[in-house]
Amino acid sequence: MAASIDILHPTRPKMFKPFALRDGNLITGQQQYSGAAAARLVIEALGV
Repeated sequence: MAASIDILHPTRPKMFKPFALRDGNLITGQQQYSGAAAARLVIEALGV
């Protein structure tokens, strides 16, 4: 079952670049530079 989950094989972000992703209601930023990217995904998820 776990092998079928795509998030187990994420793309690798470039160093020092924003990287955020959304999977349904889960939104995460993977680096300290990802705050703005994660915020945009939250706003999108809220439908604002």
